[in-house]
Amino acid sequence: MAVKRPKKREEREVDYGKYFSSCAGDYNVVSCVNLAFLEASRDLARQNIRLRIPEFSRWAVLTLHQRPPQMWDQVKRYLELVYAAARGAFQNVFKFEFSLETPLTIHTRWPYLPLEIGIAWHPILNVPYIPASSLKGALRAAAPEPVCDFTKAELFGTAQEEGLLVVFDAYPTGGKAVRPDVVTPHYREVEGEIAETQASPVPLVFPTVPPGTKFQFMVGILPRDEKREVDYKKCEMELFDAVKKTLVRGLGAKTAVGYGVFKI
Repeated sequence: MAVKRPKKREEREVDYGKYFSSCAGDYNVVSCVNLAFLEASRDLARQNIRLRIPEFSRWAVLTLHQRPPQMWDQVKRYLELVYAAARGAFQNVFKFEFSLETPLTIHTRWPYLPLEIGIAWHPILNVPYIPASSLKGALRAAAPEPVCDFTKAELFGTAQEEGLLVVFDAYPTGGKAVRPDVVTPHYREVEGEIAETQASPVPLVFPTVPPGTKFQFMVGILPRDEKREVDYKKCEMELFDAVKKTLVRGLGAKTAVGYGVFKI
């Protein structure tokens, strides 16, 4: 019995903008983009048209840029609550604020946004952010030793023991959340080799956090040995310098070409 193969879907120009009608007012970005993706997938499948992720991503990024949700008051309130709770829990919490000097792109394979090149986006606060894991890893790589009279193993932990340093997610505190950027791959790998004859430039529009955006960073230290005295005033300055040294090197993706650098 012959197996019936599915009919190949057509390549056709599609107006993806019509699927983003729910992206208006104080909408939720993750919900809006995912709903647009589902509606486009269902609609184009009925018409036997192939959904092209690069084109869908371009429309999504342009929509976020032109109609950004306004959630800054909620973010600022959240940061105030987190800082107050952290001070009550840890007693030694330090808060810093720095501005981006170059565009930031981070977690480009963020699983909650169906984009060709994504970005870390908080599903509730509705803003791009820097996950604590990314910041802590970069801080560990850039920080001198010792900091606050602690070794890196004591501060950042080991495979066997938790470290003393508590790093929080970093959030923007105002500005325009998204600015479109573009990268154009010219070649695709064929069996591990770059084929010059198969060059096929495809512009990929992706979201970045624009320069000038301010981010708030918070770190804290959990004291374990009550007999060990720590000069927390000096510690604050050393942590401040360590964070600065980290941020001037850049965070996120594409740091080798100047992305993710903060003003110091």
